[in-house]
Amino acid sequence: CMGIVFGKVLSIFLIIGVGFVANKCKVLPNSANDFLVDLLILITSPCMIITSIASKELTEDTVGISIQVFIGAALYFFIFTLLGFFFFGKICKFRPKEDVAVYVMIFVSMNCGFMGFPITLSLFGNDVLYLMVLINVVHTIYLFPFGNIQLNIGRQQGEKSNAKEIFASAVNPCTIAALLGIILLFTGIKLPDFLFSSMEMIGDSTVPLSMLLVGMQLGNSNFARIFKNKKLVAVCSLRMFIVPVIMFFALNWLPLAATLKAALIFATCFASGVGIVPVISKEGKNSLLAAEGVALTTLLSMIIIPVSSMFLLTYYGLT
Repeated sequence: CMGIVFGKVLSIFLIIGVGFVANKCKVLPNSANDFLVDLLILITSPCMIITSIASKELTEDTVGISIQVFIGAALYFFIFTLLGFFFFGKICKFRPKEDVAVYVMIFVSMNCGFMGFPITLSLFGNDVLYLMVLINVVHTIYLFPFGNIQLNIGRQQGEKSNAKEIFASAVNPCTIAALLGIILLFTGIKLPDFLFSSMEMIGDSTVPLSMLLVGMQLGNSNFARIFKNKKLVAVCSLRMFIVPVIMFFALNWLPLAATLKAALIFATCFASGVGIVPVISKEGKNSLLAAEGVALTTLLSMIIIPVSSMFLLTYYGLT
């Protein structure tokens, strides 16, 4: 079993390596980033989400675990946001003060969608992917509007946040796909076979495309500069190596389904969410710091994802 899991993990990271080399060789130049992101976010990921959720069977257990994962994810974002502000703002007294909220978003957010969906599907299968999709729905709510709210703590009078932009960002194709998938699941409506098969084939391309893009983005990052920011290195290290451990000890003793525990813990093993960069940029805050945090946590996730996935799969007997 461990050999199979290791093989799956290795294959994913080999694709990331191909993306990295392709970027350095200009086969996948930096200019291709926006096109690949749009392809993933607008087409392949929504197809993967809908077919993965719609293929599940609705049972009492499905309803119960859906409610539990919503509560668990909401508690995570609430508790760790408070911890972040207390630790970075009050204890460590990070300066400048306006960057504290940015560090908190790096610390709390998770790339459980763009990077999380394909890796979760490859390693854990549809059951855990379904829960990861629901966690991502809560993550979207965290970003819009609560992320905007926390970034604007201390905003001067007369400045306003653009509500229309917040709503437009929150209503993205992946969120809509998740809602459509849940509606199909709970109503029992089945898509025609030809449509489902087509969407499934398109969705299957999400894994290699996502991993190629991750490798490409790592190849484009200036890690020499990033590692000079000691505060950022400390925050990212806490985020990637300590938070998953805290989540494990917080959840492991609870009488919850193994798939639910694995999903909530594994979600914290992914890098900080790429969605924080445009949110922070729109609010006129330090978006470069956010982008560097995403890049560094993505690099660190190359260590934590293989280790955590093999541990969770074997510990919870999900292989």
